[in-house]
Amino acid sequence: MSTTNKPASLIYDEFMKVVATGDEAAAKQFLTDHINEFPEAEQKKIVSAFFFDALEKKADEIGKRAAVQKEAMTVLSDIEKAKRALGDEKKKADIKAKLGM
Repeated sequence: MSTTNKPASLIYDEFMKVVATGDEAAAKQFLTDHINEFPEAEQKKIVSAFFFDALEKKADEIGKRAAVQKEAMTVLSDIEKAKRALGDEKKKADIKAKLGM
């Protein structure tokens, strides 16, 4: 990561104008496009922020997937219970039929 000779205050001012619009995607794009214009210490913070943001999104995705899988297992378990109950009822009906009931 390298820096340019542009004064840090100018790049911060430009960035704050983008932030003031409330457009998060534009702010992220600005940081991506101008990262080398920030001081090196700030570059490291920006990269870390992007990394942790991506990590958090991935963790959320994994959590959602796990919740769906858990729900699917519950549904499959309920289906198996229903199959067993139907099988038991069929056996009872067969026995009653054989006994002439």
